[in-house]
Amino acid sequence: MISIKDIPVFNALLSKVYDPTLIEIVSEVESYFPGITITEGFREGVGVHSTDPVRAIDLRSRNYTEEQIRAREDFINDTWIYDPKRPWMKCCIVHDVGRGIHFHLQTHPNTARRIHE
Repeated sequence: MISIKDIPVFNALLSKVYDPTLIEIVSEVESYFPGITITEGFREGVGVHSTDPVRAIDLRSRNYTEEQIRAREDFINDTWIYDPKRPWMKCCIVHDVGRGIHFHLQTHPNTARRIHE
């Protein structure tokens, strides 16, 4: 089950178009790690949170252990490459930008599923 933090986040999710690859990543995370909470979607003037289509969503991390956080982060970044031209960039970043530690999921027009051989 996907939860949404509050009504403003819910409204932001419904009011904008989101990148299909971002939607795929969020859906896949929920299918492998059920029970995610979306804490941020569209946010005016904040990088990939404000693009059209929106290319970032934040997920709550405080309900997970450090090991569970790393497992989710590794799963996403081992499955998806943000931009093949900039392999150091990640689709999932766990960080705190002043609003608490959370998962920041982001996509680029070149984001693609990694091919594991």
